[in-house]
Amino acid sequence: MHDPVRELFSSIRLDLKEQSYHDPEGKHFTGGKGSNSVWTEPLGKKVVVLDIDTRVPTSGNQNLNIEKKIDWNHFKSGGIGLTSHAITSHYLYAMIHGYDYKYIQAAKIPGHYDTWIRPHLFKRVLPGYQFIVHMDADAMVTHPEIPIERMFNRWGVAEHTSFAMPHKTEELVNGTFPYLIPSALISANYLFIGKSISTDSRGVPVFDVGFVIVQNNDLTFEMLEAWANCTTEVRYPGCGQWKEKWSHEQRAFSEYIRYDFNDTPETFVAIPREDAMGYPGFSEDAERSNDDCKGNFIRHYMLGEGRVHTASSEIYA
Repeated sequence: MHDPVRELFSSIRLDLKEQSYHDPEGKHFTGGKGSNSVWTEPLGKKVVVLDIDTRVPTSGNQNLNIEKKIDWNHFKSGGIGLTSHAITSHYLYAMIHGYDYKYIQAAKIPGHYDTWIRPHLFKRVLPGYQFIVHMDADAMVTHPEIPIERMFNRWGVAEHTSFAMPHKTEELVNGTFPYLIPSALISANYLFIGKSISTDSRGVPVFDVGFVIVQNNDLTFEMLEAWANCTTEVRYPGCGQWKEKWSHEQRAFSEYIRYDFNDTPETFVAIPREDAMGYPGFSEDAERSNDDCKGNFIRHYMLGEGRVHTASSEIYA
């Protein structure tokens, strides 16, 4: 049986063998990092696009409500509405390229910020796949015609890579707190003029797990175990402070996991921020950032959730 979504997008779906691509706006994308392309065949169901949320989009104008028709023109761009946008966008991308898709409505972990569920569920889902591709509810695929395998090549994801994700965009604190971060979650020692809150205690940029690629190998499972249990402080004294303090599990990953397990090159791949952070208009919203990322492949609307509805309509129109 033919998949109707794959058939619908077959005329624009990019072949993995094409090393050069110009999008409709004239942007140029190379297929591999230099001349090296590791991933030359479609991975299909070995890849799962994974959505995780503690919110359930089953009421009102939400896409898991089985009792009412969806009013697509009035999808909200925040809260549960944002979850509906993400499910629609990420599911379509998976269907276009023949990947598997999972949406998991997650339980909360007592005493932890909601996003701490991530490493626990990565560990649970990964045994069934070679790759997990996970995106936040405010992240969307900019070019649904480009297969993720092609981006693996572009970013230098190797056969032994465990994690690939971008670094956070730089956010500076100038006497006040940055957008979207409750002041109660930030330690007072960040209140220096011009102080970056996007680096770890060693001054290295923090990874942003709003878009993350996780590959199935033994080392990855060791890392997931250490990451999921970081706040117990059995292995990492001091990690408990990130239970509810921003930036939670991603700060713990950057403070401990990446240093503890980084013995081999390309175990951790830093995706260029221009490819996987920001969005058109980001510089207008990010008054406290020196970055102007446009989100070439993934648009992450971390400061512009109100733009999500329009963006999703444009991308999949």
